[in-house]
Amino acid sequence: MEIYFLAVLFLLAASFIKCLVDSQINIEFFTRRSRCDSCQKELGFFELIPIYSYIKQKARCKFCKKKIHISVFLYEAVGLFVAIAYLLLHNSFEFINYLDYWIILLLLFISIEDHYTYEINPRLQLILLALVLINLILEWEFISLISSFSMILIFNLIYYLSREAIGYGDIKLFSILSFSLSFIDSIYLFLYTFILAGFYAIYLLIKGYKKNTKIALALYITLAYIFILLRGEFLW
Repeated sequence: MEIYFLAVLFLLAASFIKCLVDSQINIEFFTRRSRCDSCQKELGFFELIPIYSYIKQKARCKFCKKKIHISVFLYEAVGLFVAIAYLLLHNSFEFINYLDYWIILLLLFISIEDHYTYEINPRLQLILLALVLINLILEWEFISLISSFSMILIFNLIYYLSREAIGYGDIKLFSILSFSLSFIDSIYLFLYTFILAGFYAIYLLIKGYKKNTKIALALYITLAYIFILLRGEFLW
């Protein structure tokens, strides 16, 4: 029963974190009921049910009929996906813990925001940093701090040498994840990211896009990070 409760937390967290990203953070945010961003009407119980309410209302507010952005549904769908993954796989992996699933969840949220805004959301970054540092403390891997700070310096050097061809939000994301990876795996994270992004860039060129077309990098950082976790699990 506890496992199902922990899994449901992923789904509920998706809606809350999306509100956290889109809303102005003040005392009222933590005390008021959820409401429509357009007409400010308070939402009822059925409007708060993740995924169901979005589909039932056909992606529109029940009151003002304004369209609800697809990212709201994507957050909830990703929360459900990670919840199911946790239910099915939590006993299968020895080195991927509960917090690792939360880190992946935050990375997927960051990827959604990056896709639509081409920016790494700072609020999501702060939550991710907190999770990574908590995971670091629980795993007692403080010896890796030296390699992490070394990688942060390297990532910043790459940023300046590339003449800002890489967004600094991406550099900060690489830096945060370096606290949960070894020195070598942090290098692999960078390499895998650009290999995956390179394949996508080739696809865009074949489709006729211009060479200077912007690519949201967060998704490829996320996929590279997941690949490194799985590689470590299967190679052990």
